[in-house]
Amino acid sequence: MSHAGKIAEGGPLAVISGASSGIGLALARDLLARGGTVLAIARGAERLEAARAALEPGARGRFMPLAGDVREARSLAE
Repeated sequence: MSHAGKIAEGGPLAVISGASSGIGLALARDLLARGGTVLAIARGAERLEAARAALEPGARGRFMPLAGDVREARSLAE
């Protein structure tokens, strides 16, 4: 899946693992509020989609979910 051309201009860019809950979700919320782009990585696709649904309304930035395990590069490429 390519996200080329979808990065918010001028805002911060972050790759956040564990973005579907806890500190990762809080960081994503903060960056999106400031107009940033968040490549959000989490193992659970359903929880990641729930995070997207909660964060996108009213967000100034872009939330780009990627389900996979950062410990296994192959899971991120699928």
